[in-house]
Amino acid sequence: MIMDRLLLFDPSIGSDNIGDQVIMNYCEEQLMRTECSKSFVYKVPTHLKVGKCTHQFNKNSKYSVVCGSNILKTTILINQLWKISFCNAIKLHDLCLFGVGWHNYTSFKMDPYTKWVYKRILSKTLLHSVRDRYTEHKLREMGFPNVVFTACPSMWKLSPEFCHQIPKTKAEKVITTFTYYKKDVNRDRAMMNILLDSYSTVFFFSQQVEDVSYLSELGYFDRVTMIKPSLEAFDEVLRNEDVDFVGTRLHAGIRALNLKRRSLIVAVDNRAAEIGKDTNLPIIFSKDLNILREMLEAEIYTKIVLPVDNINAWKSQFS
Repeated sequence: MIMDRLLLFDPSIGSDNIGDQVIMNYCEEQLMRTECSKSFVYKVPTHLKVGKCTHQFNKNSKYSVVCGSNILKTTILINQLWKISFCNAIKLHDLCLFGVGWHNYTSFKMDPYTKWVYKRILSKTLLHSVRDRYTEHKLREMGFPNVVFTACPSMWKLSPEFCHQIPKTKAEKVITTFTYYKKDVNRDRAMMNILLDSYSTVFFFSQQVEDVSYLSELGYFDRVTMIKPSLEAFDEVLRNEDVDFVGTRLHAGIRALNLKRRSLIVAVDNRAAEIGKDTNLPIIFSKDLNILREMLEAEIYTKIVLPVDNINAWKSQFS
């Protein structure tokens, strides 16, 4: 018997962001519910340079899956999020996207080189999964009809039955997060002051190391209870404390929902905004923070809307 091989492009390897661990955790969990569970798995990074072994793994694998993060861009000529070189583009082939998103909003057209690279390495026959309709539109515009909106794989367990188990009323304590590279002093101070007034304890989770420096810069370090900077420590607080999640980190909020905690994600970029629009993920925009206090005191019903048929179609292609 010859065992199939599965190559996973893993955004958590070489990443400084614990959110990538959340994404990869759910990507693997969902893939193991398909026929891919019978495959021998290779993992290579998306954040680090692609090496020779990746070309060989890709050549020998039945499927090569790029696991979800915001790595697609209008141009890869500068600030590459996915380290694909010209030589990589020549050798890689038939990659399948899994819950991938677009890096940011842009008014610029895709440059010819970037378009060539994506057309060269992405499969023209396998169905690609993207986390929001904005990314779906960008890929279709590029000439990929074989793409479906599936939401982020980290949300696939959030069925109506599951969401019904998430508390609607305010908890005693709260976990919050900042995003250091999306600083807004007025927004972040307003959010933190409301949380300190509304909850008996405010836990702070640092998804990236610079988030702690920003917390200190704002003057709140001594007013919060720090969670150790690991996914395991974050999960432990979510499981064992009576907490809500209110913060700017998208995947920290999604992790909290998966552990049945009432969550409200403050949208600071296109990721939360687009996913919120497409799935009813509980978000609040910066301009609406003046009603945050009232929202926290009111009942929050978590009603995630998932494109179940699209999800099943993407998963079934591996049968």
